[in-house]
Amino acid sequence: PTELNYSASDLNSIIRLPYHRSGEMTVELKSPDASTNPYLVFAVCLAAGLDGIRKKTRPVKIDKEAGEIPDILPGNLKEAITAFEESAWIRETLGAEFCKKYICAKKQEWEAYSRQVSAWEIEHYLYRV
Repeated sequence: PTELNYSASDLNSIIRLPYHRSGEMTVELKSPDASTNPYLVFAVCLAAGLDGIRKKTRPVKIDKEAGEIPDILPGNLKEAITAFEESAWIRETLGAEFCKKYICAKKQEWEAYSRQVSAWEIEHYLYRV
């Protein structure tokens, strides 16, 4: 079967839209991260899909072999928090009060993470002390 892969990773697709010989099409959504809240992920994905249907937006086919992988995902939690915080769509979708509390919790998580010394840092910098 022919399939369209929409992904920001050349290793795996987050969303696949496989076409079947019968003419039917299904949507396969893989959770982008095992640590995510699946209810939140699915709620936002459903809202995004409905928004796309209303606006008649079609996803763009990405040719992974040609190196056409766009850099669309945040590189770390801080970048993700910033993108979440700046999104009027996400506030409208999830509600301003939820977003405010979620952003606060994620900022605390990022601050706690940022205070940690990684194994890589110890391995590469400890010998200099």
